[in-house]
Amino acid sequence: MNKEVKIFYLSFLLSCLFIFLRLEIIYGSDIRAPFTDDFYYYLTTSRNFIELNRITFDQVSLTNGFQPLWFFIITFLNFFISNDIWLNSVIINLIFLLSFLTYLNFQFFFKKNNYNNEDSNFISISICFLSLFFSKNGMEISLAIYLFSQSLKYFNKNLFIFCIFGILTFLARIEFAIFLFCNFKL
Repeated sequence: MNKEVKIFYLSFLLSCLFIFLRLEIIYGSDIRAPFTDDFYYYLTTSRNFIELNRITFDQVSLTNGFQPLWFFIITFLNFFISNDIWLNSVIINLIFLLSFLTYLNFQFFFKKNNYNNEDSNFISISICFLSLFFSKNGMEISLAIYLFSQSLKYFNKNLFIFCIFGILTFLARIEFAIFLFCNFKL
């Protein structure tokens, strides 16, 4: 293992630790939804779905304003984990794991496409940290980037598996359909 990879591993672990501590998951004033942005909406809609069997945020009107796969994952976890601290901890650790697996997938993809170690490492690390940065608010972007990176592994090998990961990417973050269609143009 070269020096850059070791530094990346250390930096990634420290970043995850600092993000976890900054979110105040285990000690904050709002442990029910410590993430920013739309996560409170997802969590509330998920809880309402479990309790009311309806996809609703305000318990009155139905909603369709969510990314389906991420909503399913949040709801699945919410169904089995009733403790808010554990639920939020599992979700942020899932985001950390997906960001790290994204790094590995892009490393594989770029090396397979004849990038040298330095370039593939630099690009993969950059994508990993961008995934981590944009996902620190508990949102679905880490899942979408991970699934997109998985689809790239099968781009020229197995069209069926590529399409399965493409559909899952689309369900994780609907805007990713643009990237998938661009791949067909290549």
